Parts: sequence; C-alpha cells; structure tokens
Amino acid sequence: MQRRLGLVFALLASLAMPGTPVHAQSACQLTGGFALLQSQIPDRVGTCTGSEIDRIELGEATQPTTTGRLVYHSVDGVVSFSDGTHTWVLDSNGQAQVRGVNERFPWEFNGDGLPLVGQPGPQINGPCPTSPVQVLAVENFYGSLVNQIGGQCVQTTTILSDPDADPHEFQPAASDVRSYQGAQLVIEDGLGYDDFSDKILGTLSTQPALVKAGDVLGLQVGANPHVWYSAGYVDQIRAAILAKLKALNPQASAYYDAQSAALDQEFATYHNLINQINSKFANTPVGATESIFVDMAYTTGLNLISPPEFMNAVAEGNDPSARDVAMFQNQITNHQIKVLVYNTQTVTGLTEQLKAMAQQNNIPIVGVSETMPLGAQTFQGWHANELQLLLQALQKATGTS
Repeated sequence: MQRRLGLVFALLASLAMPGTPVHAQSACQLTGGFALLQSQIPDRVGTCTGSEIDRIELGEATQPTTTGRLVYHSVDGVVSFSDGTHTWVLDSNGQAQVRGVNERFPWEFNGDGLPLVGQPGPQINGPCPTSPVQVLAVENFYGSLVNQIGGQCVQTTTILSDPDADPHEFQPAASDVRSYQGAQLVIEDGLGYDDFSDKILGTLSTQPALVKAGDVLGLQVGANPHVWYSAGYVDQIRAAILAKLKALNPQASAYYDAQSAALDQEFATYHNLINQINSKFANTPVGATESIFVDMAYTTGLNLISPPEFMNAVAEGNDPSARDVAMFQNQITNHQIKVLVYNTQTVTGLTEQLKAMAQQNNIPIVGVSETMPLGAQTFQGWHANELQLLLQALQKATGTS
C-alpha cells in the first residue's frame, strides 16, 4: 500500500498504518496500525478471522475480527474499530482513544456532520410525541434521509442495501413484498430504477403515501435515474419527504422541522466539498465507467468526457460499441482524463479492464457506489467521503493542493 502522512508523523505512520496483506498465508495476522490498536484493546477487537482487504478506490482497508472490523481510512489516515456503540481510534501519538459512534474526534474526517467529542450536539432524535410513521424506503440511502428527518417519529424498513450487489439486477423476494404491507409511506426512486416497487404497490388494496424521486423532480423515464448524486435534487427530495411526513403525522410537525433543520447543518461538509471542487477544478476532464457519476460531475463542474453511450450501456447491462470502447481506452492511454470514477457495484470484465488501464497509466481511481456501503452511517457522510477522495485524486492528478 502506498499511503502518505506528514513528515512529522512519518515514523508513527509506519507503525500506525496497516501492512500489506499476505494473501498466500495460511493463517491471518494483524500488522501495522491494526496490530497496534488491537494490542491496546485486545478484548474488544478479538483476533483476526481473515486477511486484510485493501480497496484503494474506496480509500479504505479493512480486516475482519472475531468481534467486528478494523478499518483504515485514507481520507484522514485514521485506524479505528467499532462495536456498534463505541469506536476506538488511534490518535497522532498511536494511542487508542474511545468515543461514541455518533461523535467524532477533531483529527477525524467528519463528513457526517456529527458533533465533536465533548461538544454538545443539536437537541434532536428525542422521543416522538405521537405514534411513528411506518416507512418503507426502497433504497437504503433514502432510508438514511428519512431516518434523519424523522428521528423516533419514523420506523423504517429498506430493501436495496447490499453493497456488493447491482441494484439494476435486483429481483424482490416474498419477504420484500411483505415489507410493503402496513407501510404508511413508501419512498422510491422511479425512473426505471426500481420498477418492481410500483408493481408491488399495484397489488395492495390500500395504497400508502408515496414519494417517488423522479416525480418530485419532474423527470421522465429515460432520464438518468441516479438522482441522489445531484446536490440540488437531493435537497428537493429531502423537502418532499419532510412535507409528506408532516402531512401523515401533523402532530409531529414541529419535531420533523427541528430534525430537518439539524440535518441542514450536518450537510455542511458535503456542500463545502462540492464548492471546493467546483472552484478549484472546474472543467477538469474526468472519466466514469457508468452514468451514476453524470449528475455529480455536473454539480462539481467537472468535465465528464467518457462516451455517454458507453456509460449508459454499462448502466443498463448492455455491451458498449467497439467504437465507444476504443474511445474510452484512448482517453486513458493518452491521459486525456485526470481521474477515473469507478462504479463498484456495476462491475464487468470491461470496467475492470479500464480500471487496470488507469492504474497502469497512473491515473487516480475513485470508487462510487449505488447504495450506502458497509460502515457508512449517513447519506451525507457516504457522499462526503466520496467527494473527499475525489478532491484528493484531483489534487494528485494535477499536482495541486
């Protein structure tokens, strides 16, 4: 692994960062920062149960243990371990410090917008003054938004949440169909992304309230369905969710308003990163393996030059034309793109080939995902992490800071 920290902490970093995984070894072992953290809280971490997994495009390395996962994040160089209630983090001196999962230390990247340790946070997520609204969020990122707006005044079920699956190929099980029964509010994407949801809704005798992102945005089938990668679209969807919750549960309107106002503040890092990329790297040419990044490229002012037909074909599970493949390959080998954005959930032999070509040509790769990945706490934290990785990749590619 090639990771860089400041010269001041160079020696410490050599101890703190995970070591290179040895895939051929017969038994796993903890090395580097993972071993250092485990040595200080052995009963919490337990012992490793598998080799370290390094996913450079996602900016993380992880290793499973008997009690959870050790994680290294390249956005801040931090090694941590969580049991679901508390998180232990190595500080700059290599000492384990403990915090709650809903707060952050000053040296950690805080894309979630959570309060810092020792500082009071907003007075939210209190008891609901009424019965909570029963919500079905088809995609887990919409579930994150409604849970943050609704607090304890919603009870939410999600369907699409597997970080390793391609949502475009999802087929609902009987248990998924049953999830719709009793839902007072259903939140879905529309635009052909989750057609199964409308089919299930059509079988219900009592129709729940519905927030369909495509309809909220006034878009038609055929438009790019990945609307959650547009900051402006997300703001409109959040407003629609808030309005629908208040209509369904008017006695909790003030509660929902307070939750939503707090969420506005927690989106600060997300919006700041978008503005920073736009101001420093507008019109920088980048490539993407799939159309998921189209709206975010527009939002950040980047110039996405990958063949549109290529990106759409991959998104729809079709084979791109030979002409578009050759054009994309030339953009990589001729260094016409500065960064390659790679959809980690729509993976084909061809996208893997392009990823390998980018690596061979020293073009930074940034991974993005269709649904919230394992370990992500909030929608804004997930996207802020991707944006921070994108910013760092652009800085590396252009030799700027």
